[in-house]
Amino acid sequence: MTARTFHPSGGYTFSPKDQGGNDALDSDADTTTGRSAVFSLSANQQYLDLDAGMWWAGSGGSGSSGI
Repeated sequence: MTARTFHPSGGYTFSPKDQGGNDALDSDADTTTGRSAVFSLSANQQYLDLDAGMWWAGSGGSGSSGI
């Protein structure tokens, strides 16, 4: 069993976790710790939708990063 920890780059903050009805499109990171839930994989298994949403906190709340 394992978990992943994400680290936002300077100026970014985590998006809210588990928003919406599609797990492949939402953020999986805890907004305080940056950690995902604990999970396990069998040999050759992939977890392709584990991710962390982040937004540019210096944008005034618009969510636009200019990237």
